[in-house]
Amino acid sequence: MYHSAKKLFGQNLSYGKMLRAAVGPRKLVRAIAYVIERPEVDQQGFFDLLRYSGFEVRRREVIERMDGSFKADWDLGIAREMLAMADRVDAIVLASGNGVFADMAPLIKAKGVKFECCAFYEAFSDELRRAVDCYRVLGEGHLYSNESNR
Repeated sequence: MYHSAKKLFGQNLSYGKMLRAAVGPRKLVRAIAYVIERPEVDQQGFFDLLRYSGFEVRRREVIERMDGSFKADWDLGIAREMLAMADRVDAIVLASGNGVFADMAPLIKAKGVKFECCAFYEAFSDELRRAVDCYRVLGEGHLYSNESNR
C-alpha cells in the first residue's frame, strides 16, 4: 500500500484513514500490517506510525538469493493468518489489490465470514474485486496531509 500511494500520487498513505475506511461503523477486532524490513534502512519511524494508527506490525526481512536477486513476500503468511482468524470474526478486510488473494475468497466465505478488500483502483486486480463480498477503492482522500489526522 505504501508503494502504491507513492507511485500513484507521490504522497504517503494515511494508514489511520485507510483503517477507518476499511472498518466503517463496525468494531475493529485486529489490524495487522505486514511489512518488509531492509537492514540498511531505518524504518522504526514507519513502524511507530503504523502502531500509532492502530496496527500490530509483523516484520519480515528481505532475503537475498544466491543469484543476487531479492525476495520479500508476505502472501502466504497473510493467507495463513486470514484463515486462522476466520473462525473468530464476522468479516476480514484485506488492504491489498493483489489478485493472488482471490483464491482465498472461497475458503474464507466457506467459514461464513465476509471477505472485503480495499486498494487503490490502479492497483486493484479485477479478479480480486470479483471474488470479494465488497470492496472500497482508496483515493486521494486516504492520503496523509498536514491538516489531517494520520
